Amino acid sequence: MKQVTLIFILVLSGCASITGSKNQAINITTTCDLSPMSGANCSLTNDSGIWYTKTPAALFIRKSTGDLVVTCKKDDMQASFTYKSVATTGMWGNILAGGVIGAAVDSGSGAGFDYPNPMNINFEKCPVAK
Repeated sequence: MKQVTLIFILVLSGCASITGSKNQAINITTTCDLSPMSGANCSLTNDSGIWYTKTPAALFIRKSTGDLVVTCKKDDMQASFTYKSVATTGMWGNILAGGVIGAAVDSGSGAGFDYPNPMNINFEKCPVAK
């Protein structure tokens, strides 16, 4: 009985769907030649949805196993960057503890993955001040 309880605890402790969230808070800023710049309109897109914001911003997005593409525009400038989705410790716990069902649920919901945070999008070609 103790072995069954221990296995049950290991499997549940690794389940990111139980211990984590399907959403993630993201802080996004923009820079122009690495100097802070506000007021850029940005879209964040992954296979779970698309979100719009104006920088600087803090927003919640739906996690996914897919990459997150952030595209920002201001005036005649545009910059884009792709952020990789990375497995969390809860996801690795599922894999190591043999929780195949938990790993499948976490993969499907995105709960077992995170994006880097904070995010900064840098515009490389900035208008020359007059």
